[in-house]
Amino acid sequence: MSNTPQIRFAGFTDAWEQRKFSELTEIRSASRVHKDEWQSSGVPFYRSSDVMAALNGTENE
Repeated sequence: MSNTPQIRFAGFTDAWEQRKFSELTEIRSASRVHKDEWQSSGVPFYRSSDVMAALNGTENE
């Protein structure tokens, strides 16, 4: 198996690195952010229901 993908970003020449999602993110629970605290800028957060909605091709409110 090659570590060079078929589709590349322009100017990207490094080898492909496979990572676990948990290595790239900090997953937390019980840190609820209420809708009235949501902001349109800064560091994004995703609820598990947002991820599932994206996988299912639906919209989550």
